Amino acid sequence: MSKGTATVESAPRTVVQQVELSGPLEQLAHVLGLAAVGYDMARVLVRLDEDPIGMVSIDLHGPLDATSLAESIWADVGPTVAERRRGRGAPVPDHLSASGLAPLGTPSSTAIRPISVVVATRDRPSLLRKCLDSLLASDHPDFEILVVDNAPSTTTTAALVQDVAWNHPNVRYFREDQPGLATAHNAALPHVAHDLVAFTDDDVIVDPRWLRRVALGFEVAPDVACVTGLILPLELTTSAQHWVEQYANFSKGFERRIVDLDAAAHDEHHLLPFATGALGSGANMAFTTAFLRDNGGFDDALGAGTIARGGDDLAAFFDVLVQGHRLVYEPAAVVMHRHPVDVEHLRRQTYGYGVGLGAHLTRALARRPELMRQLPSQLLPGLSHLLSPSSSKNAGKAGDYPRRLGWLERAGVLAGPLAYARSRFSRRRPHTPPNSP
Repeated sequence: MSKGTATVESAPRTVVQQVELSGPLEQLAHVLGLAAVGYDMARVLVRLDEDPIGMVSIDLHGPLDATSLAESIWADVGPTVAERRRGRGAPVPDHLSASGLAPLGTPSSTAIRPISVVVATRDRPSLLRKCLDSLLASDHPDFEILVVDNAPSTTTTAALVQDVAWNHPNVRYFREDQPGLATAHNAALPHVAHDLVAFTDDDVIVDPRWLRRVALGFEVAPDVACVTGLILPLELTTSAQHWVEQYANFSKGFERRIVDLDAAAHDEHHLLPFATGALGSGANMAFTTAFLRDNGGFDDALGAGTIARGGDDLAAFFDVLVQGHRLVYEPAAVVMHRHPVDVEHLRRQTYGYGVGLGAHLTRALARRPELMRQLPSQLLPGLSHLLSPSSSKNAGKAGDYPRRLGWLERAGVLAGPLAYARSRFSRRRPHTPPNSP
């Protein structure tokens, strides 16, 4: 099959699950046994003492008893388990049984700081409700949720949040009529009650440990201004959803990374501070509230709902680094994202991501013209990262990945500079809310 003719029906229906190795595998066997009725494959996030250590693919048409699953999982992650246990000075197992491994528990840590979480939404109440339910199941002891209703066309979201807040007073509602994701996020900032503020999207389901592990991420090094985390697909049932996984690179790996510009000059992030997409995504990010307020919030000429279509998260990560702060990628802070199911939606999203990237790069050079001197040394590596099939950006694309999607993204990058200029100009004009006289 050519890269341009893959069909939605060709994709293996894939369910996404998690398993903790320091416990019995019977529950995973039960869940996958039920999933085998409607799915072909499973992608299983493997955790050890709470920390993610890898993804394992399971054929749901094969044996799914706990012993067989243990053997399959061990074949993939056994060396990583040995390395992690050795690093904690614990006995190193030589196999995984159906009863799992002896738990070590999570390392002791400092007190968990309170945290706020902002969810911007527009006319998607059913998705928002699922997102809120997952947030309210958090094991963090002290958090609040701020829902920003961005340019709504109905009052349905307001009614939904009011209903949720009746039983959960830590949930608050705000309305922002100026369209734009960055604008919606900025609208919440004056109302944030805590020193840390996390952001996720309404099409996301968060892991119960997400907020706690995000908050702990700020304690792993001095001067951490931003924490990002692991983004998994909620499910993969169509070709479009599989292609999102291949091009978006939402998963940034299973090792914690502490990034600043001094470290970036000597590791795999040699394209920083420009290529901040390697550090995280807006569906799973958090900042110190002080940093965002001092920074003037997010750039409101960027993001979904603007002419620039995206790039607000990339620009915020850029600002963290060029201002001398650290960013931590914490893979134990996990969320699950609902990828678009149809190809037409994916095409629009891919082009929009490209525009957002080009807009972010334009803003970066406009804000920090002294970085122009880095362009000669970064131009060729940057083009290779964007175009080379073997680059970290493109190596995960399978043989059925449509060439057209790649060209749409590149066309978007080229359109980004003008889009940013137009978006920046449009933000200088007063906004007229709907139904205004």
